Amino acid sequence: MLFPNICVGCERELLESERLLCLSCRFNLPRTYYLKNHENRTAKLFWGRADLLHASSYLFFRKGALVQNCMQLLKYKSRPDVGEDLGKWYGQELLEASCLPSGGLVFPVPLHPAKKIQRGYNQAAAIGEGLAEGLGWELEENTLIRMVATESQTKKNRHQRWLNVSEAFRLLKPEKIEGKDILLVDDVVTTGATLEACCNTLKKGNPGSISVATLAIAD
Repeated sequence: MLFPNICVGCERELLESERLLCLSCRFNLPRTYYLKNHENRTAKLFWGRADLLHASSYLFFRKGALVQNCMQLLKYKSRPDVGEDLGKWYGQELLEASCLPSGGLVFPVPLHPAKKIQRGYNQAAAIGEGLAEGLGWELEENTLIRMVATESQTKKNRHQRWLNVSEAFRLLKPEKIEGKDILLVDDVVTTGATLEACCNTLKKGNPGSISVATLAIAD
């Protein structure tokens, strides 16, 4: 009753075998096909800034299009299931592409507790839950935390975004991730400043590797 069984893309009634999107809308998702391209736009954002094993984005974010509608539902309309389903599909494609280690920890970019209370959940964690299921990895939400309620990044340039988040995160029990392979997850990547700050914080725990996966990248 809370989530009517209609496609979030075209609003057609879904078949029993369909979830979130009808087959047509799912087929037409604007995939980036970055998975096996190690010099993709997402990866290039972190060159010289973070030592990553792999970085990719699943979809292109375009204003007024399907992915933006999905993101609005996920972030502002109490629809964590949108992130979970898209994340699961992404995780399955990552698994099939064999571009990540066989097991590890999925770390969603954390929200400040006040923001999480306001929204009711962390949208990155919803995506991370789906990714973890699709990959067969373990979701970890309590080791990387956000200490500072940073300002919105929307109207800031690249340097301002980095300054805004450079000291925002803290790693609890760093020994918990020593030698582990980590997948850091967020919804949309623009400059990569928030993810870079998270990577720098995670490095303090001496993980085996860090990779980045975002649901979308601005086109």
